[in-house]
Amino acid sequence: MSIILKGIDMPKSCGKCEFNYNLEGGSYEWWECVILHDDINQFDTRRTDCPLIEIPTPHGRLIDADALELEKEVELADDWKTAHEIANCVKYAPTILEAEK
Repeated sequence: MSIILKGIDMPKSCGKCEFNYNLEGGSYEWWECVILHDDINQFDTRRTDCPLIEIPTPHGRLIDADALELEKEVELADDWKTAHEIANCVKYAPTILEAEK
């Protein structure tokens, strides 16, 4: 499963990320990624295994294409549908993420 955090821009580096945490231990300190639960060694770049993915904005409504495919197969199984009817399949496909302007 995934989550989407609206209103947070993609960080340019681990050092600028909202998900880093400064841990102090005795005579030393280090930084950790709270998502990966692992040390951050470089602050001026993003880790290659960073799990954050940017969704470009603005974007339209993001739908569940797999659900659309299943619905289309069921509806097209018996007879030919017009372009308007197929467009309605897209229109009423389950929304995963509302449009963002």
